[in-house]
Amino acid sequence: MVGFKTPYPQESIEQCVAPAHYPQEVKEQVRATSANIIL
Repeated sequence: MVGFKTPYPQESIEQCVAPAHYPQEVKEQVRATSANIIL
């Protein structure tokens, strides 16, 4: 795992989050993150 204390690029997040079958509340939480981890 590699962690970054910076937001993931918004364009990349939208490509994954927009079509996902998660509730809108979960999508908003993902969009609001300020750090990320790559597995």
